[in-house]
Amino acid sequence: MRHVRSRFADRVTKKPVKLRVNGATRVAARPPLAGRAGPGYHRGWGNRGWGNRLTQPRRNTPVLEPDGPLHDRATVLVVDDDAITRDCLGATLETAGFSTLTAGDGQEMATVIAQHRVDVILLDIAMPGKDGFTLTRELRQTSDVGLIIVSARDAREDRLSGLELGADDYIVKPVDDAELVVRVRALVRRLESSGARRTGEARRRRFGHWEMDMHTRSLRDTRGGEVRLTGAEFDLLSAFTENAGEVMTRQQLLAGHRPVPFEPTERTVDVLVRRLRQKLEDAPSQPRLIVTVHRAGYIFTADVDIVDEA
Repeated sequence: MRHVRSRFADRVTKKPVKLRVNGATRVAARPPLAGRAGPGYHRGWGNRGWGNRLTQPRRNTPVLEPDGPLHDRATVLVVDDDAITRDCLGATLETAGFSTLTAGDGQEMATVIAQHRVDVILLDIAMPGKDGFTLTRELRQTSDVGLIIVSARDAREDRLSGLELGADDYIVKPVDDAELVVRVRALVRRLESSGARRTGEARRRRFGHWEMDMHTRSLRDTRGGEVRLTGAEFDLLSAFTENAGEVMTRQQLLAGHRPVPFEPTERTVDVLVRRLRQKLEDAPSQPRLIVTVHRAGYIFTADVDIVDEA
């Protein structure tokens, strides 16, 4: 058997190099390895697919290369109790140009978040201690960080629960390397571009007793207090306020806030609308702002005022 040596592998064990930086584990980036690999190499790095513990054989997909300065600042935190999974996800993202951090459970995740700036979190569901759903709920009480659930649980109810609790996306294992990179890039691009947009867009939108700040992506109740929205919720509300008085189909709303298709698409919008109603409506069961149009979609009924001043 011929061993394929990489400058990112330990000379004795051939295992991936892990670097400890301020208490957090970083996985060194690796170029895809060719041929038969030696001991310590798990399929899933580069374009080799996932390890046998995680998947059935599938078509190999090349890992996408870094796509420019957008991701130089993007840090992804991988939270999974399985070390092989953490290494595979971390290596794939590092190869694509991201900086990565890892954590094995919710407690380690909290420590890493307290010590480092994190742009996107990849979160497993089944972990010791608090599960991924509980952690998602707790995160959304204090943070609007990009959040993608990555789990082997593929039931429709699990995917909808993840969205209901505030996740921006849900990826089912086994994960296609290229799809993972594309989804993370799309989320980072959306978060960064929405924060960077300044030209040609009025800063504030007002409707009823609500005021949206398009630059800080925040929503304030003029009667007092700020209401925290997830990234997906803010994008959907932005689409509604931009098209107030017009009936919008679920597909139109989905296309406006999520660049990567997510299944089931129409149900995804329904979940987000329900979450917005709970935060905006005085009586969510009898909505007045976001009204369902039978067999058509939704309509935002409030008058929206555009305000340019800071």
